[in-house]
Amino acid sequence: MARRFFVLLVSLALLAVACTDDDPAIEPAASSSSSSSTSSSTTDDATDTTGEGPSSTAPGGSGTPLEGPAGSGEMDYRLVTERSEFCYRISVTGMGTPTEAHVHRSDAEVVLALQPPEADDSVDTCAATDALLIEEINAMPRNFYMDVHGPQGTLRATLG
Repeated sequence: MARRFFVLLVSLALLAVACTDDDPAIEPAASSSSSSSTSSSTTDDATDTTGEGPSSTAPGGSGTPLEGPAGSGEMDYRLVTERSEFCYRISVTGMGTPTEAHVHRSDAEVVLALQPPEADDSVDTCAATDALLIEEINAMPRNFYMDVHGPQGTLRATLG
């Protein structure tokens, strides 16, 4: 319990400091038919996840639908290993004003608090976290999911 609180507290503090205008923006997917979070990028600098190459941005989800009982949505994410950031774009419609958004382990443990989008809108930003979580998500994205909570219910998508 103390570790979860500490991770959440550190994440929020780092989010306030680390997210700047030079954050890599996540472009909307050209097609929403892709639901794989391990899609490879066509640029060489976006595939080096070691932090030793020109860039350490790991590929993430692209145009993955958020599913739930009410409303609809889509999420994209990318891991920026050199800055230990989880960059994401969430778009929602028809679920009211979202109140919370998170990344969870498959056992439902919240591992990263995210900024929720406005009602029928989107958010495109990065959340600072620790390098260990970025490595875990990069290695096994299917063991994590993102959810968005609102008055009409929760929308959810697996990262892998």
